[in-house]
Amino acid sequence: MSMSMYQASVPILSRALENLIGILEKGKAHAAAKGVDEANYVTMRLIPDMLPLSAQVRIATDIAKRGISRLAGVEPPVHPDDEADFDQLIARCRSVIDYVNGFTPEQIDGDNRSECTEHEHFGVGEVDQAQDAVDQRVAERNQCIDSAKRQTIKEVQPELPNY
Repeated sequence: MSMSMYQASVPILSRALENLIGILEKGKAHAAAKGVDEANYVTMRLIPDMLPLSAQVRIATDIAKRGISRLAGVEPPVHPDDEADFDQLIARCRSVIDYVNGFTPEQIDGDNRSECTEHEHFGVGEVDQAQDAVDQRVAERNQCIDSAKRQTIKEVQPELPNY
């Protein structure tokens, strides 16, 4: 049995965004229960080099709306990237879910689509630059880890005298 592109995209994207809404609702409830300003959660990062939660949600919704738009051969809607609380992030997710669910199988699976290639959106130089930046961050992280290991070894293992 084969699966159509519609079946492989629309239900998957919708379910993923519904799950994201569930997570955001739990975050909102937690902030309310603890008496913490939601803005603290929305701007929070799990680790220093990670984007804040609001940016993560924007990226997830942008991937969904741009991907499905590309499959259908239409321009995606534009959302302002100014969400500052859970309600606005949830509204953005719901808006994209409605957009994604608005497509029919004929729009996604139709023969009027041209072949998509990686180079239509990203130039080869952009991909190479991004990879170089990732490689540099990994190297910097590994240097920090190595340095911390050496420092720990020095603290745990005293210097041996020279004979």
